[in-house]
Amino acid sequence: MGSATRPGRALLDRLAAGAFVATVVPVAVLLALRRRFVRDLRAGSVTG
Repeated sequence: MGSATRPGRALLDRLAAGAFVATVVPVAVLLALRRRFVRDLRAGSVTG
């Protein structure tokens, strides 16, 4: 079987990878910020 020889296939793969990253990155950032925010709340020192 030939690998990504058609330009359309490569574009689809790139779009899929971009969509995956665009979905995973904000979720990871939200989880990290939420964990840190909760820890700061419990410490009683929320700083902007």
